Amino acid sequence: MCGIAGVIYKKPTFVGKTLVSMLSGIQHRGPDSTGVALYGAEDECLKIWLYYSGGVEIGTVTGVIKECLSKLGISIRSIGWNGDFLTVKMDEPDSLDTVCSELEAISGLHIISVGHSLEIFKDEGFAEDIDKKFALSEFMGTHGIGHTRLATESDVDVRRAHPFWANSFADVAIVHNGQLTNYYTLKRKMEHKGYRFRTDNDSELIAVYIADRLSRGDNLQEALYLSLENFDGTFSYLVSTPNEIGFAKDKLGAKPMAVLEGEDFVAIASEEVAIRKVFSDKQTGNRYWEPGPKEVMTWLR
Repeated sequence: MCGIAGVIYKKPTFVGKTLVSMLSGIQHRGPDSTGVALYGAEDECLKIWLYYSGGVEIGTVTGVIKECLSKLGISIRSIGWNGDFLTVKMDEPDSLDTVCSELEAISGLHIISVGHSLEIFKDEGFAEDIDKKFALSEFMGTHGIGHTRLATESDVDVRRAHPFWANSFADVAIVHNGQLTNYYTLKRKMEHKGYRFRTDNDSELIAVYIADRLSRGDNLQEALYLSLENFDGTFSYLVSTPNEIGFAKDKLGAKPMAVLEGEDFVAIASEEVAIRKVFSDKQTGNRYWEPGPKEVMTWLR
């Protein structure tokens, strides 16, 4: 049920190509949709990736976006389209939540990711399909996470595909394999804190929960450990921030995971075959292991 993968390097490289290869190795775990969250060089402007589900012509939508952001007093750097997807680069807003709310109030627009270094690319289909669509193999960066989805809890569409960004927070993303059995209870608690959710996917909750803990002063490892005390179910997930990736496995450890740690990289995946698509543990210093129940670990780039 779903496949997850992640990689982090000490130096920038073609991280998109690495994740595409890793995900192709576990595509059998999720044939419905595929996605990656990639971290490149930090941009001084804010980048918002959106998906447009149709309704009016692209030119009309572009004009509505410009009018919307102009009313909020935000300067737009650029707007670019790639099929049904578009990226908007803008100056830093006073309220990210307000910008996101106003943009998604435009009919047919759905936010995919927000960040200065984070860009999420996802769609129905296989890893090779989204690689061709978004030129992922040409993406230069330091780290990223990816997902192949077998839909069990919600519809198959772009909005519910992984990775998920943390609504109201920039540059935080997660991929998830499993199920939170106390999803609705936790969602209500987060909503009482003022958070809004864009889908009915429990993975979105994980992203918002982790980002909320980071905003309260927890480091990533602390946030991951705390999630194990609050989340019920069988799950494993990966989380990424501008400088770090990490994983957490539930108390039962039912969802598989493999890790290969080298001198200048760390690769994580649901199955060893994904790691072997790119890396070998035969090099001196490489260490391979399979995390156990309630295990948490993080790496800085």
